[in-house]
Formats: sequence, structure tokens, C-alpha cells
Amino acid sequence: MTLNYALSDLVLPPTSLVLLTVAAIGMWGYFGPCFAIPGQLLAGTAAASGLAFITSVANLGGFAGPYVVGLVGRATGSMYSGLALAGVSLWISAALILSLPATVNGRPREPA
Repeated sequence: MTLNYALSDLVLPPTSLVLLTVAAIGMWGYFGPCFAIPGQLLAGTAAASGLAFITSVANLGGFAGPYVVGLVGRATGSMYSGLALAGVSLWISAALILSLPATVNGRPREPA
């Protein structure tokens, strides 16, 4: 049992740091494209409304997300379930972005 704890002290922190870095890249790497896409798909006040909607949903998720993760974790008895729910929502978001049309008004969409 003590060997397990000794090995976890040697192996776990670097591995955790690498995985947290990859997670941070995945979670914060969307900012640029996320705010560029409404400007490509919409024009004028519609683009401003699209950005406002994105920001509103993000703020709502930032407020309600920790509560939902805690509720799911408490209901299942494992925080893994709550964090898995957060991961599934990120996958759904990625699928929705990838389902956007490649053309806008008959023209190819410009890269973000």
C-alpha cells in the first residue's frame, strides 16, 4: 500500500499537469473561432445579437454548471459522473460547431 502512494507521488503530478494543460487548451482554445463565426454568418445587428447570445449562454453555463456538476455528483455518489456530464456537453458543443454549413450565401466560409 505504501509503495502505491510513493509511486503516485512520483508519477501523478507530471501526468496531471500534462492532462490539465491539454484540457485547458481544449476549453479555452475556442474563444477566437467562437467569436469570429457569428460575424461570418450574420451581418450588422444580427451579428451583435449573436455575440450577445453566445456571451449570455456562456455566463449562464458558468453560473449553473458547477451546481449541476455538484448535484449529479451527489446523486450518483461520484464526482466522475458530474465531470463526465461536463465533458459530454463539450463534445456536443464541438459537434454543433462542426455541423455548421461550409458555405455562406453560396460562398465558401472564410477561415476564422
